[in-house]
Amino acid sequence: MSSYLNELLIKRQKELKDMEDNITHISSALQSINKNSIYSFKINLKEIPQHNVVRLRKKIYSYQEEANLFQTMFNKIVEQNIKLQNPPYNIAIYHDKEFKNTNIDIEIQCSVVGQYSNLHDITFKTVPSKTIISIVMQGNFDFMNGLNLAVVNWLKDNHYVFAGPMYNVYHRPPSESVTSENWLIEVCFPVEKEK
Repeated sequence: MSSYLNELLIKRQKELKDMEDNITHISSALQSINKNSIYSFKINLKEIPQHNVVRLRKKIYSYQEEANLFQTMFNKIVEQNIKLQNPPYNIAIYHDKEFKNTNIDIEIQCSVVGQYSNLHDITFKTVPSKTIISIVMQGNFDFMNGLNLAVVNWLKDNHYVFAGPMYNVYHRPPSESVTSENWLIEVCFPVEKEK
């Protein structure tokens, strides 16, 4: 009984920590939306804890295909009875070194509870903790040029450098039922202190 209760305690403590991390993430997103317009680009610096993800990486012809990629992965998640974190953090990572309009190397991820074996077309991994800067936006990507300039200036002023590919967290994921104007996007850049 003692061993069972100790295991249960450890499990509940981890669930509580995951929930606290989720609340912090959501609060940060809400503050950015409530206090800032789309043009002010409030930049948040934060730590993302280590977490497990399910992922699918492909080259797609255009950004419009992102929604299909998410749908493919969501179907596999349901088929395989994979338990997602709540919220699942729907992430799109862009692996190309420069902006491209076609033949885009993209990886989508969702945070999962537990560990799983790789399947034919989706895989699982543990993502290490990292420092990021993020900007929360609502709508499509018309703001990207101004946002990129704001990020570069922030890095220079605060003595940080990029430490990995840029990614988006879709708090409302791309889908046919949600128009791009209603997307809630957190644009994220892994960073580290300048050496």
